[in-house]
Amino acid sequence: MLEIDPSSVKALFRQGKCQLACDKWDAAKESFRKVLELDDGNMEARRGLQSVRVKMQAQKEKEKKLYAGKKLFDGKDRPAPKKAPAACCDAPGEGACCPPPPPEAAAPPPAEQ
Repeated sequence: MLEIDPSSVKALFRQGKCQLACDKWDAAKESFRKVLELDDGNMEARRGLQSVRVKMQAQKEKEKKLYAGKKLFDGKDRPAPKKAPAACCDAPGEGACCPPPPPEAAAPPPAEQ
């Protein structure tokens, strides 16, 4: 309907309600604001805009609680890197965990003509 009549208050309001239900808060806010531009006294659109603000604030509080007290980028929460055993790979081919060198690495370079 909005493709035919982009100033349809009813269609914009329904679009805002659907966007709010799908947690697309910025889009819902924009739809409700368009409704209020066209019909300043539309109380349902005002309530929809208030619902968007409440949901956004609730999400912000949820995230604040989730990350409260956590130092995300100090590097202390990361696991220590794995180290190779000390005796392994000191001399190629001698350690039990080291594979032998590839054959092309052992062959001498071709002679120049």
